[in-house]
Amino acid sequence: MSNIEFGFRIDTLSLNDNVLITERNIDPSINPGYEAPIGSLLINPDTGLLYRKYDVNDIDWLDASGAAAPTGSIVTTLSSIAWIPSIDGYYYQDVVHNLNNTNLITVLYRLDTSPNELILCNNVIVSDSNTIRIESFGNPNFDIKLIILSTSNVVNNINIQNNTVPIASTNTLNFVGFGVNDVSGVTTITNNANTNKIKTLSYFAASVESPNNSDWIVNDLSPATVDPSFNSFIVREFSNVGQNSIGFNLPIPTGANNVSFIFRGRSNTSPPSTQEVAFNLYTRLIPNNLATPSWNSNIYLISLPVSSNNFYKYYIRNFTLASLGLIANETYLVELTRNNTSPTANYNNDWFLYELTIEFT
Repeated sequence: MSNIEFGFRIDTLSLNDNVLITERNIDPSINPGYEAPIGSLLINPDTGLLYRKYDVNDIDWLDASGAAAPTGSIVTTLSSIAWIPSIDGYYYQDVVHNLNNTNLITVLYRLDTSPNELILCNNVIVSDSNTIRIESFGNPNFDIKLIILSTSNVVNNINIQNNTVPIASTNTLNFVGFGVNDVSGVTTITNNANTNKIKTLSYFAASVESPNNSDWIVNDLSPATVDPSFNSFIVREFSNVGQNSIGFNLPIPTGANNVSFIFRGRSNTSPPSTQEVAFNLYTRLIPNNLATPSWNSNIYLISLPVSSNNFYKYYIRNFTLASLGLIANETYLVELTRNNTSPTANYNNDWFLYELTIEFT
């Protein structure tokens, strides 16, 4: 029989160098967080709360101490190349979480932005108690981190943060520009895009520039031509040979943080199965009272699915201005070029652009 006569003061306990158990007078879910391996536990001696580390970032901690705390969770990545085409331009991924619960909270954020940007998918469908389906309109061209939390029937507390900074004393949460609908105890919050738009620009075949000299980063214009199937339509023809391109001016309004590119176009033929057409996006700043810089050498790839018909379709691609190297209240010259060498660009025929709309939010 062992006899322990003295206590030991331990600041942090490491279990086989895999997880930690420690105590700190902090809320580790608030920036700057606390560095620890996934699965570690942190006890706040002032509040008595227990936190569990669920992902790699220093602020990825969950309050695991209350009765209404999550009873289980998973963290996974939705790969940009794993989306499965559905109907009407939608794509989906099925996620098996094995949490044996239909009361779930899902959190999604982009992995290609810094700090990681929270995003909303178009639909979350609970297939059964162990599987959900994430649906997106259009094929996202970036990886998404997905957190699924299994909860009790009632969520007692919601912590509101603004860019990792807590908003204190929040009793009422108003969504400006959002619609809220409550049916049978399920509250749905939807974005009313018209009230959030700061500026909208629309370009047609006759209103875009034709890159036809060496001052463009790619000197290979996409010609304006008659749609071969609809002779009253004038389109820009992007060939599967070379890097056909168009140009346009992009004045970015004050207060904008995000930009959406909405393509209205079609493929010339109907491929036997879903394929992809890809584009590069180049930008050049037009500064105020400064020397005009060269073209931005960064290439921003945009991939669009080509389904097994050649109907006109809408495609929406969303970006933060920062991810494209753009700044509000500046004007840029932009060149959009077809990329026929991308590994995913397997559609080998012409693609017709009827309209390009750009929205700032």
